[in-house]
Amino acid sequence: MNEIRFESTAKFSDTAETLKNKLNKSIEKYQDECTFDNSEASLVWIIRGGIEYFDCIDSDFLGDGNSSGIPSMKADHFANNFYRFYNAIEELAKLWKVQFCKPDEIKLLNDIRTLIVHSGEQLCNIESLELKGYKDSQLGRIFKNDDKEPLNFMRFKEHFSKYDYCIQVWNDRHNKSKQKQLAEAYYNQQNNDFYDIDIYVKAEDIRDTLLTMVENFLNIGEMQKLKLRKEHKLPDIKERVIDLNNHMIDFDKISNLISKDCRGGYLIENGLTYWDGFGLQKIIQLC
Repeated sequence: MNEIRFESTAKFSDTAETLKNKLNKSIEKYQDECTFDNSEASLVWIIRGGIEYFDCIDSDFLGDGNSSGIPSMKADHFANNFYRFYNAIEELAKLWKVQFCKPDEIKLLNDIRTLIVHSGEQLCNIESLELKGYKDSQLGRIFKNDDKEPLNFMRFKEHFSKYDYCIQVWNDRHNKSKQKQLAEAYYNQQNNDFYDIDIYVKAEDIRDTLLTMVENFLNIGEMQKLKLRKEHKLPDIKERVIDLNNHMIDFDKISNLISKDCRGGYLIENGLTYWDGFGLQKIIQLC
């Protein structure tokens, strides 16, 4: 039996409202003509919701455990909220080109999410646990630290009373060796074919870990200097667009040049082109 205690390495002492305000400022900073508006809008929407959810996460975040045989709705809700929240931050960081440190605890949370959501299928990609040689990892029992299951949680309570849940992971080598002696008592135990891990988690530590991660991401993004866009200087084209002998102006050449820059006042809407120079062109043609 191995025991892992999930504990946050940093304390989040700010408020969710402050984080959301920082997020709004970052949106204004990174907004430009090349922003992928629909992608970023969705990611930001998820992050806002995630901040509110994890700021208010309580000791009942995994529900009543899985005494019925499957995790409760609250456990699935937590697992999926963590997954979409973390993915949204990681994807937005890529779009904004922000490099930030992801806490080590994220791997364990991601593994907990995998065990909850994908329980029932063979799992061999649990990253945070040392499981070399084991062919399958499964979600075992989720015990809640309350008085409803005093017998089940009895052995955990004395030393781990400050945690909200104990999540068991049951691992199996799938030992098919021909040397296996079926008649030999305790063969599997002697060869460590079965290996159980108890993970102790608390809502407060999860809150601190995730909100500190968001704060770190936003702070780095706030300090990061954006690359200045190159200014497109108009070439000296007077001789090519203006005939000084007969005072004629080639407006088509000018509009073609202006239309290549978003700040030239040239606009295309519903297939129609708008530019102040067209008005001047009409006036000159009528004179």
